[in-house]
Parts: sequence; C-alpha cells; structure tokens
Amino acid sequence: MKRINFKRLKNLLVLAIVLSIPCLMMGNNEPIVSQKKLLKEVLIQFEDRYKVLFSYEQSLVKDIEVNFKFKGKEKFEPALKRLLKSVQLNYDTYGDKYIVIYKQSEEAAKDLSLILEHFKEIEEIESKGRLRVLRKGKGNSNLTDVKDELATFENVSGRVTDDNGNPLLGATITIKGTNTGVVTDINGNFSIEVNSFPATLIVSYVGFNAKTIVIESAQTDLNIVLVEGLTLDEIIVTSRKREESLKDVPVSVTAVSGRKLASLDAQDITATADLAPNVNFSYGGTSSGSSSAAVVYIRGVGQNDFVPTVDPGVGIYVDGVYLGRTVGAILDLVDVNRVEVLRGPQGTLFGRNTIGGAISLTSNEPKDELSGSISATGGSFSRTDVAGTIHLPVSEKFKTSLSFVSKNRDGYVERLLVGDDLGDENVFGIKANLLYKPTDKLKFKLSFDYSRERENSAAEEQLNAEGVFPDIVNGAILNDPDCLTEECVRNSASNIPFTTNETGPSQNDNDAYGISLVGDFKLSENLSIKSITAYRDLDAEFARSSDGTAFDIFSTEDIFEQSQFSQELQLLGSYDKIDFATGLYYFNEDAFNQVDARADILSEPGIVPVFPFDIGGTVDNSNFAVFGEATYNITKKLHLTGGLRFSDETKRFDPFAINGLGNENVTPGERELNFSEVTWRGIFAYDVTESINSYFSVSRGFKSGGFDIRFTNPTIDLEPTSFSPETVLSYEAGFKSYFKDAGLRVNFSAFISDYENIQVSINPPGGVATRTVNGAQANIKGIELDFDWAVTKNLIIDGTLGLLDGEYTELAQDSELSLDDELIRTPTSSYSLGVSYRIGLKKAGAIIPNITLASQNDIHFEPVNNDFVFEDGYTAVNFITTYTTANNKFSLSGGVINLTDERYLIAGDSNDTIGYALGIFARPRNYFLTAKYNF
Repeated sequence: MKRINFKRLKNLLVLAIVLSIPCLMMGNNEPIVSQKKLLKEVLIQFEDRYKVLFSYEQSLVKDIEVNFKFKGKEKFEPALKRLLKSVQLNYDTYGDKYIVIYKQSEEAAKDLSLILEHFKEIEEIESKGRLRVLRKGKGNSNLTDVKDELATFENVSGRVTDDNGNPLLGATITIKGTNTGVVTDINGNFSIEVNSFPATLIVSYVGFNAKTIVIESAQTDLNIVLVEGLTLDEIIVTSRKREESLKDVPVSVTAVSGRKLASLDAQDITATADLAPNVNFSYGGTSSGSSSAAVVYIRGVGQNDFVPTVDPGVGIYVDGVYLGRTVGAILDLVDVNRVEVLRGPQGTLFGRNTIGGAISLTSNEPKDELSGSISATGGSFSRTDVAGTIHLPVSEKFKTSLSFVSKNRDGYVERLLVGDDLGDENVFGIKANLLYKPTDKLKFKLSFDYSRERENSAAEEQLNAEGVFPDIVNGAILNDPDCLTEECVRNSASNIPFTTNETGPSQNDNDAYGISLVGDFKLSENLSIKSITAYRDLDAEFARSSDGTAFDIFSTEDIFEQSQFSQELQLLGSYDKIDFATGLYYFNEDAFNQVDARADILSEPGIVPVFPFDIGGTVDNSNFAVFGEATYNITKKLHLTGGLRFSDETKRFDPFAINGLGNENVTPGERELNFSEVTWRGIFAYDVTESINSYFSVSRGFKSGGFDIRFTNPTIDLEPTSFSPETVLSYEAGFKSYFKDAGLRVNFSAFISDYENIQVSINPPGGVATRTVNGAQANIKGIELDFDWAVTKNLIIDGTLGLLDGEYTELAQDSELSLDDELIRTPTSSYSLGVSYRIGLKKAGAIIPNITLASQNDIHFEPVNNDFVFEDGYTAVNFITTYTTANNKFSLSGGVINLTDERYLIAGDSNDTIGYALGIFARPRNYFLTAKYNF
C-alpha cells in the first residue's frame, strides 16, 4: 500500500491554492458600476460579470439612465430584476446563456415565443460546431444582430487546381483566425461555411505556394490556382501551453513537422539529434546492451544510465504525458504532427521538472474527413517496413483514428561464431485515438498505444580488452596455457569491422503500452482548464556479452519492469495584458530491475569469487508539484515572464545483492529519501521589429537524487549508498526572426550554465558494476543557430550550428574524475545542412531531391574518459529523392543513408576493472525505397 504524507500533501495543496489566487481573480474581475450610467452600459457589465448574452431592441435602452450598483457577490437574477424593475422592463431566458429583454406589454409577450424560436435555431446550429453567436464588437447582440448573423451564415465553395488546371486532392482551406477548415476532394472541389464577411481564406497544398484570399460575400464558383514551389512550413508550437508562432516564443526551441521527418526517412525520435543544435540522442548507454534505452544530452546535461533509481536528465513527452524511464523511450514516428525540442531547464510549464531540456512529441488529432495513408518500404539489410493511418469520423462530435507500424531489418554486426547479427529491428506498434467534442467548450481525447520489440542486443563491437580480471582468469582460457594474457584475449576478438566473436546472450525484448485521457474545458473566452490523466506499463528483458570473444568472460541479463500513473491539471488564461499557465502535477511509479551477471571463472587462492551475482531491487517513486508561469505584456513590444515551481519527491528502494557465495552485499528492506526544491524562470523579451524578437532569460533547474542499485561488493554496514540532487543555473540571450518576404527564418541563442553536483556513472576501483555519484561541478557555455531559407520557389536550404565549451571546475572527493576529463556527449562543435530542390513535371507531378549532412567533432562516451570509447569526429551524408503525383495521392521515395559509408561511434561503454571497451557504430551505407498512397 502506498504511504501518503498527509501533512506534506496538505501544505502543498495550500501552496497551490495560494499560487492560484491571482489567476482565479483574473477570471472573476468584478467591475464597479457607478451611478448615472446608461442602461446599455450596465447590461454590458452584466454580460462580462455573469457570462450571459442579452438580446433586445435598441429602442428599449436608448438614452435611458439608471442608478445601479452591484452588491458584492450578488447573484445574477436578483441583480437583473432589481435593474429592470426600475425601468419597467421584463426578461425571459433560454437555457443558461440567452437573456431576452422586452417591454412589459401584451404585444411583447406575443412576440416572445417567436424570439425564443430564433434562439432554438441558433443553438441547434451552434451545437454542431458550425456557429458561435458572438457579440458585435464590445456591445450587445440584439435580436436584429442575431438575425443578421444567421443571414450571413453562407456557403463558399469552389475548386483548387494547379496552374495547368489539374485538380489538387487534399488541399487545405481554412478560415483565418478560426479552427474551421476543409480539404478538397478528388476533383479539387471544396465547400466551407462562413458566418461573417469579409472572410480570409488560407489555401495550402504540399509542394505549392500557399495563397490568401479575402471573400466579401458568399460564392459558389470560386476558382483558386496554386503555383508550384517549396515554401517554409508555418511553425506553430505549444511549448508554453498555448498555440504560438515559433518566432514569438522567447525560449530555445526547435520544432520539426511530421511531414519533414517523413521526408528525411526519420525512423524514430533519435532523428531529432541532427535537426536541433547541441542535442545528442542515441541509445545503449551504461551496460544495458539495449537498443531501446534512450540516452539524451542537451547542452551537456543528461543521463547515461537506464536504471530506475536514476531519473532522466532530459524529459520525453508524448502528447503531454511524461515517460518516466529511458528504457522504451526510443519512439517510432507514425502519424506525428510535430516534435518540439526545448533546450535548457524546464519545470515552470511542464508537469515533471527536467534539468536539461524536453523533447515533446505531438500526434495528429482525428480529422473531420475520412482520410489516411498506407506505406511500404524495402531496402538494405532485408528491410521491410509497413505503416498506415486512418482517420474515421463517426459523427460531428465523435472522431477516431488508428495508426500502426511494423519494422523489420537485419542487424549489421555479425556474430561470426553464432551465425546471427546484432542491431536488428523487429518492431510492431499500434496507436488509437478517440476524440469526443460534445460542445464547442468541451473536448476529450482518449489515446491508447502498444509496442512490441523482439530483437537481438545492440550492435556493440569490442574496441579494446585490458585487465580481463587480472587475478581471476577465465576458465576457458586456462585450458590453453598459451593464452593467459590480455594480448591473447584482445587478439581473440574479431578485428573485422561490423563483426564480433562474442557468443554470449543476446536479447532486446520490450513490451509497452499506455492509455491517456486529455480533457479540455473552456470556462470562458479567456480561461480554460486542461486535465491529463495517464497510465503506462513496461516489461523488458535485455542481455549482452561484454568481451567480444568466444570466451565467457563477462555477460549480463536484465529484467526491467515499470508502471507509472500521472495526473496533471492546468489552468490556462489569456487576457489583454497577461497570459498565464499554472498547474498541479502528481506522478507515481513502481519499478523492478534485476541484473544477473555471469563469468566462467576460476578463483585463485585468496581471491573471493564475486560471480555469479544477482543485484537489483524494487523502486517506488512519487512526485508532487505545483507550477506556473505568466507573461505580462507591458507594451505591445515589451514582455516580462516569470515562472515558479515547487517540487516534492520521494524515492523508496528495497535492494538485493547476492554474490557468488550466496551472501547479501546489502541488507534488504525499504529505504526512503525525500527531496523538496523550488525552481524558477524569468524572461525579458522585446520585439525589435515585426520580424525580429529578442529575449534574455535566467532559469534554475533541478533533478532529484536517489539510490545506487548495483552492489557487487559489500557496503559499509550493508546499507545502500545514495547520491544527492543536481542543479543548474542557466543564463541565455537570443533572438527569433522570420522575414516572410525573403522566405527566411533564423533563430540564435547564447548561454552560460553553472552545473552543480553532477550525477555521473563511474566504475569505482575494484568494483565491476557502474555506480552513480555526485562527481563534479562544471561550467558550460554555448552558441546555437538554426535557419530555414526559401531561396527561390523551388529551393530551400536549412541548417543548424551548435558550439559548446564545457569543463569541470571542481571535483568531488573519490569521484574518479580528472579536471582534464571532458564532459560526455558534449562535442565542442556540431552542425547540419540540408538542401531541397523541386523539379516540376507539370501534369505528371514533381520530383524533390534532398541532400543532408550532419557533422560533429570529438565526443566522449564515458565520464572517466577512455581513449577507445571516443569518437574523433565525422560527417555523414544522406541523399533522398521523392516523386509525388500532381494530386498528391501517390508518392515514391528512395535514397541512400550514410552515403559515404562513414564509420563513426554513436555510443560506447567501458569497464576498466573487467577490462572491456565496447562501441556502437552507426549503420553502414544502406538504401531504401518507400511507396505511399494517400486517401
């Protein structure tokens, strides 16, 4: 049974209420009405105060003055009766929204039934999501206005073609400033309902220049011609919990559309590393051997270990749901709307605090029209992928979508003595979404996803062998008296690239599923509530051999289980001068990790055997937080943002560690650690011009401490060891720009971070297992640049640049680090460049060749730098060409990944005590061909 600290919970709830008071006051501003006001003005105050809509003839209120003042928290009906009684007017209601004012006469009473019929008609239309009755300007909406609105609810229809007259299937037509939109059918035809004129229509289509059209009145024969050409995607992000143009967000964020990811043959979320500056994203990590364990570093901050007692340094979110563990976080990309990469500490806007940054994946919502796609891919290493999506609307209020992906591919590191290969793919995933929108104010989205992996271990190769148990020699080696040295063991490993002589266990099995319910409720035009409720479950088993030889020197097998529940509540508001987001967050996870280590050894006299051993434990972690951030628009150009977060985390751990003699190296029994921390962010932003926005920010991030989980040697008093929280203080300045006429978007930032109590994964002397310690303090400085440039209507160039200068400034006692060691996964420079050119084929469609390259200089993969687990730099090139038919229904993509066959490390792991150094190289040159059909 979970233990709840009711005293702490009470204090946190009180704090949450106190922090919410300013926001709640914004939603309940009570205007003070002085005496001698016009009746019309008082009615407007009623509408604002009680959120109602009046309808009346103008003559009823013209030039009438009243002496009226609101009484504190007086309810609506008594206040209205008091007002109308003084001017001999009456009222009636329809539902809880519409209020009709009329004269106290028999004639008016007869007309009342007709008036109410109008309201019934309006509500019927509104319930279908087609029309919202709005007040004209800031005044009232009288009966004449209502009739006018009904009269202007007109149909606009027409046809969208290219400049050769070919219909464009799937072109999007939206009404600017609204969520209303439609797509064209197979003949290019469309029909959209407009409730006020003039209206601005935005027409867009992949591979064509978008067009903006102003409609003055209803039309049924509109002919829209789009001209072929490449344009920059309009990037809308929700990193601040509201939809904004990327240019207007004063934080370091890179947003990549799902369409762009698909065009680059991005297989999973690790592709973001080449699309955002100063991001390093791969898999493997410390002694896991799993190709499903994410290792993410942003600006030199992250986490290399996968165990459940150590939190990720970079948070990964799927549709607002935080993934508590790095195992299973290598997400496949199917039916993705966009991926946002936020750099620097995040906590004042996200449910879970993350110290290094956040990667947020947003899926497409179910669409209004029956649509979808199916694709099939074949390629090198027997690659066979199939993916599909269907959007199926059930009714105007209920919509669904279903996506699936199946990926199969052979590995690329051959096990010569076994006959199989490492680094293969065998993945199946499915995701279902159900969207229910009963009214225009309320929306629910239920999502379910499941993934299954059955693969060999990651594609590790031996880079070096040294030590090899100096005092304990492998039993198999003893059978050959001529092979008792490190050199002999090293020579027994394969020296052929992409091969290994290892014969040990190889496994990467992963089953994960999740279910979430997101609810959005619009309290008013300015205020809304959002709820995110989620549960996820993970079961994984992975195994590897670490020596790269035919001898069973060292191998590990992991069992990893985790389940998590999270609940987030957000209160979101937007007013003339202020925008804010505040929330409460609760997270709880139960996890279990067991590693069985084996070595075929023979103990020398006086040496205590430690193998085989079984180590691990059960984990119960919980997190409660209250957070918020508000932006005050001092002027139209000057904006001040402040954010605050209070986090309370509890870590519970029940360990076990059985050594080769059957003894415990640590006493079982649950232990508990508690961490509370206040973090914050402040931003000063100034809009230099309409095209350039600048900002300066200061933020503080925090990641809680925890327990070690690997105890291969007895601990002092047989008690588990632990580590403390780490913090970072980051200063940043930058600008965002979008020069629409020039087709150029440029973002720049520079930062300095003071990183303290850094949690590093090291191998203590004499120990064979990796431990987490607070190793050092560091100073990290950097520069980031990314740009997109539509040079011509057919040529787009994009790129990124990241520069980092990180160094340890102070070391903890017994950290095993040196001031000369470089921070892991922190290359001093990295860049990417992409070029796309569109070749129009008129009625036959278009061909778009694309070439991209990604480059970085030297990078270390171990905190205590190892000369072998090190990459001295590389430049990788991909070339992809896509053909699309004129109606965009069919496309064919083909390309070569790693065109120059560059051999470079993407991950590595070493253990000086055991004596191995392993590395994972990028997949060698490979090709693919994808056919896709849209409907």
